[in-house]
Parts: sequence; structure tokens; C-alpha cells
Amino acid sequence: MDADRLSFKYDLAGRLLEERGVLGPVAYQYDALGNLTQLTTLDGSTLNHLHYGSGHVHHLGT
Repeated sequence: MDADRLSFKYDLAGRLLEERGVLGPVAYQYDALGNLTQLTTLDGSTLNHLHYGSGHVHHLGT
């Protein structure tokens, strides 16, 4: 992959599942309502997103 090139992978609902650059992928996971629940970074660490019932973000954490 070229140093300045990114690729993107989406699910059937149009949600971003993965972006991949020269250093590797960043992955995204969603709940049944389409809220982002987890982001996995290049080094494999995760950032969890907790949501209120309204969909607003309640907490970000590892």
C-alpha cells in the first residue's frame, strides 16, 4: 500500500468497519442501534463507547 493511501470497509448499513493505512487497520464495532461501541487502534488497544438509551455517549474508556 502506498504511504499516502487509505482504504475503507463498510457494512451493508453504510457504517465504517475498518480503515486501513500503511501502518495497519483501525476497526470499528457497533451495537444493534448503530451506535459506535468499540474502536480498536493500530496497536490493538481498544476504546469502548458506552451510550445512554437516547444514543448520547455516556462514557469513553479502555
